Amino acid sequence: MEEKNISRLELGIQTYNWGKKGLDSEVSKYLISSGQIGRENIDANLSYAELWVGTHQKSPSLLSDGTPLSKFVRDHPEFLGDECIKKFGANLPFLLKVLSIGHPLQLQIHPTKEEAKELHKNNPAAFLDDNHKPEMAVALTPFTAMCGFRDPSEILSYALAIEELSQALGQAAIDVLQSQAKNEEKIKACYDAIFKTKRDFSDLQRRLISRLKADDKLYKEYLGDTFEKLYNAFPGDPGCFGLYILNVFKLIPGEAIWVPAGEIHAYVSGDCIEVLSCGDNVLFCGLVHPEDVAHFPPELTDPEILADIVNFSPNTKAKVTSCKDSDGNNCLEPPVDEFRLIQMKVEPNSTKNGSSVPSGSTLFIVDGTGVMSTENGKSHKVLPGQAFFVPAGLEFDIYSVEGAMVYRTTIGK
Repeated sequence: MEEKNISRLELGIQTYNWGKKGLDSEVSKYLISSGQIGRENIDANLSYAELWVGTHQKSPSLLSDGTPLSKFVRDHPEFLGDECIKKFGANLPFLLKVLSIGHPLQLQIHPTKEEAKELHKNNPAAFLDDNHKPEMAVALTPFTAMCGFRDPSEILSYALAIEELSQALGQAAIDVLQSQAKNEEKIKACYDAIFKTKRDFSDLQRRLISRLKADDKLYKEYLGDTFEKLYNAFPGDPGCFGLYILNVFKLIPGEAIWVPAGEIHAYVSGDCIEVLSCGDNVLFCGLVHPEDVAHFPPELTDPEILADIVNFSPNTKAKVTSCKDSDGNNCLEPPVDEFRLIQMKVEPNSTKNGSSVPSGSTLFIVDGTGVMSTENGKSHKVLPGQAFFVPAGLEFDIYSVEGAMVYRTTIGK
């Protein structure tokens, strides 16, 4: 049996067109600081959108000898731990990503595990795996996101105050909002009016952005900064009105939101760490460029499939409240089996212990430098942007002169 050691990882890179370009991207900065790519090799015209830490087939992390982490844990299942294997098989069930957002992402929805299995079985070309994709976004920089529907009373308040939104929704949807219908029926009426009618909203949006920019009070009261970002990236797209029917979150570094299956969401601006289950099934309902749609399988924007997946209930619990573990670390633990995130803060000129946990985990160095060591005498220098795999049951220490922040991902409790 191979001795348990911490393994340094080389990370997968995604260059989606919404990412920040060149050296403006947090992803490229991490690639440089970690030593994975030299500064001179960063392409100023390339969008460095995401870094992936995990085993997903689309972009698996590699060990220093080039072995995919997915193969390594299959060959050494004892490194995953009995609980992980019992629940998820010989796989890491979670994935950590760094996202650096240059312009808003698409409005998207992820299916439940049951829906994903059925979609994958019926159409594996469009739905590449049979897993769900619950996810949590943790702000690295000031971060704006839309997630889950507002309470219908909030949507109605915006509709009565913003003429352009009222016209976009139409009188029939507003009548439903003012009725005694169930919340889900009210929200579905708004969703159908915006996303299923295929109307051209260009003139309404032009009028609204002109009014907001001409009046500082209106701009602030009606989320002008967010609407402007959406409009500049996707003029005329129905999703530009999404901020008035979806919750808008503005997070400071370290704060997090939780996105379960069925919740419409979009990340608007900033940089974040995203932790999710090891799946990649997604459907899009708005904020999509026509040239991108041409490359999607049509099922990914099919309004009938979307209508079956969307959760039309108001979402009041997207914000994640941290708790403390036995070592005093902040932990972000959404209600999901696949993952939880431990925020390990190493104070300057001190050592932080990483307790052994009964399942395999990954580490991502958010900032700071130091030395990580284990009881068997093996050590690693740690730098921002580096990532490591820690076998189940292995304890480690991190010493730092300047201080450091390390994000540890393992399975949920």
